[in-house]
Amino acid sequence: MQKIKVIILLSVCSAVSAIFFVGQERVSALSSGPPARFSGAPGENSCVACHSQFPVNSGSGNVQILGVPANYTPGQQYPISVRVNDKEATIYGFQLTAIRSGGAAAGTFQLPMEMPATTQTSQGTVGGNPRDYVLQTIDGLFTNGVFGSNTWNFFWTAPTENAGTVSFYAAGNGANSDGMTSGDYVYTTSVSSSFASTVSVGGRVFTSTGSPLRNARVTITGPNNFSQSVITSTFGFYSFNEIPIGETYTVSVFSRSFRFNAQQVSVSQQISNLDFTGQE
Repeated sequence: MQKIKVIILLSVCSAVSAIFFVGQERVSALSSGPPARFSGAPGENSCVACHSQFPVNSGSGNVQILGVPANYTPGQQYPISVRVNDKEATIYGFQLTAIRSGGAAAGTFQLPMEMPATTQTSQGTVGGNPRDYVLQTIDGLFTNGVFGSNTWNFFWTAPTENAGTVSFYAAGNGANSDGMTSGDYVYTTSVSSSFASTVSVGGRVFTSTGSPLRNARVTITGPNNFSQSVITSTFGFYSFNEIPIGETYTVSVFSRSFRFNAQQVSVSQQISNLDFTGQE
């Protein structure tokens, strides 16, 4: 089973026009966002390549990754938030990349619709493997009225196949905004998400006139004599939990007042809109 690593770097580079060298790589220090391949992921450097006065995680703050599911479903989109906390800092930033165990990109990122934009994307290659990144913009260095921290929101869509465990790694910088690379602290953390071998399947049941139908019995059957039954709620909702993915199931509805046609569904991800409408 493959492993994916989703590595998130939060990095603010001061707004100076100087160019410096890290090994043989030339990097521009820009408040508009760090260059790709400095997330601290395997095969990459990190923000301390520039902000090197203090060791990683030696400050009084931290970085948090919020919204990561304990188990991800292939193809499912998840809202993710990254927060840097440092009460001494005045500006903050981040960079994020998602990689498989082999080092290549995993999943896709989507940015929220906002004006001005506080996040952006970039691309890079590490060890021959392409990687995608999300990072802050110059308008995302701080949030008006918020002091001591900054938070960015975006979306991650899981790979469409079973890719094993996903590890989210984060590194972040809370900067003092003095126009120099000194006096800034870099933080790191990580969170893991496992492949969901089971998902939920659900929807609603309606009468022939389109009204929600309660107390109807919904049954799902599948291979190896698999079977579950539930009763619809007041508003016609039903849901089956822990349905193994990769199989085809038959879902049927029984009611004393209406007839329903059974539906077959191949389960590869969570389903929440498998609806039924009764016939007289």
